[in-house]
Amino acid sequence: MTAPRPIFIPGVGSIADDFGHQSAVFDGSIVHAPDTVVPVTEAPPTTAKAHAERLVDQLSTIPGPNVLVGHSLGAAIALEAAVAAPELVDGLVLITSGAYIPVPDTVLRTVEDDFSGECDRLARASFAAASDDQVAARRDALLRSGKDVLSAGYTACRDFDIRDRLNGVEVPALVIAAADDLLMPVWLSEELTNGLRMAHMVVVEGSGHLLPLERPAALDL
Repeated sequence: MTAPRPIFIPGVGSIADDFGHQSAVFDGSIVHAPDTVVPVTEAPPTTAKAHAERLVDQLSTIPGPNVLVGHSLGAAIALEAAVAAPELVDGLVLITSGAYIPVPDTVLRTVEDDFSGECDRLARASFAAASDDQVAARRDALLRSGKDVLSAGYTACRDFDIRDRLNGVEVPALVIAAADDLLMPVWLSEELTNGLRMAHMVVVEGSGHLLPLERPAALDL
């Protein structure tokens, strides 16, 4: 039997390197991220559904079985893809996410009014116990990705809500929460797990929202 291929999907403002450890561990894995599939001349998608459409196009060219491994907004994209094209998705790993992702409108306004300050706030809130160098590296990555990318990502999170369509997800799912996540508390992952037909949840201690970077080995499943 062919081993499942992981398709890694980073979250808001993220780049392919966010899953660098995992993609190196898993042979034949693919990273689906804005910096690998969206031309720099195009505006970034502003909905999880639009991201999922690009992902489904990619999946249609890849021999399965494929397991979508999504972090935060990436998990929302994975869920939308599983509903839109169940024949192309064989399993889900949903990391620090939920059936909806609460993003206040005030945060979107802050991106416009104080982009640098918002990048700093998000970088600090994304880790449980990061070093100053880790926070600085994350802030710099967000700054490089640009205001439009962060704003589009926040908008996609704010408008995502799949609670009334979770029964359309017909594949096994592993939901992974971070015990010290300030951005997506554990209860949101619990709610997601309870809404899925075939889901199991684990909680990783000692990590914040950016679990793939802060505790990469925890995802060597």
